[in-house]
Amino acid sequence: MGEKYMEKIDTTETLTALTSELSSKIISYLGKDSTSASNLARLTGISRPSISKIRSAELSIERIAPSKIVKLIRLIEKDQPEELLRNYLKVLSSMNSIYSPLVSKLDLESFQSENTMDKVNKNIKDSDSFTVFILASNDKGTTTSEILEIVGKRGLSALDKLVEEELLKYTSEGKIVSNVTSGELFFDLDDEKRILSELLDHCNPRHKDQKRLFMWHYTNGVTREGLSQLQQATANYTKEVRKIFNENVGDIPAFYGTFMDTFVDQLITKGELQ
Repeated sequence: MGEKYMEKIDTTETLTALTSELSSKIISYLGKDSTSASNLARLTGISRPSISKIRSAELSIERIAPSKIVKLIRLIEKDQPEELLRNYLKVLSSMNSIYSPLVSKLDLESFQSENTMDKVNKNIKDSDSFTVFILASNDKGTTTSEILEIVGKRGLSALDKLVEEELLKYTSEGKIVSNVTSGELFFDLDDEKRILSELLDHCNPRHKDQKRLFMWHYTNGVTREGLSQLQQATANYTKEVRKIFNENVGDIPAFYGTFMDTFVDQLITKGELQ
């Protein structure tokens, strides 16, 4: 691989090259070690369909949590994983500076098989634990009374478990806050789909009349240019929402989510088929 990953080149081209290399490594690994894709999924935490898509180079690796890709690299490249791992981490960091704290942790020799993100995912699988963890992860944290109001008594049991696992902690003022830094948190595509589903469950129809709940969807066929504009508009709007959250930190626990995609994999228009 060498210098091509060290240069400032097009991110899409770089990710394609890395994804292609991982695809070849997975094919070789599965053929040599007689390991099934299902077992590889179990060992890495990457879903079985995603393993298959990476193997066939249909899924770009930036859609998967870094901790899981690191596990994958260390499994399929047992003898000398350092070069591939180092190149992946450099690409990840150059893609977005938000990954830098996570990259520095993953690059340590002492990287554990169960890192912080694995621990978080394992302990917020149920709806109550997820909600308590999200509330405590807000900049101002949460309180037992807020947890009781939103989750009920079950939330207190979930809170005790998360404190015991050292994912949450009490401050001297009695607030409950996350013990996990933002740099250690990375939710991959499978995680995000589950999170959006969980947040939807908290949408309260009564809030619609109060103009607090907004739900809307739209579908239609678009051109490639239209799709590009939709992607940019979604990115810009999400950036503005993040700015509002960051500049107006308060005590009202609010949430926002967005997504867009195409129903098809291949972007082929009717004109191209003729």
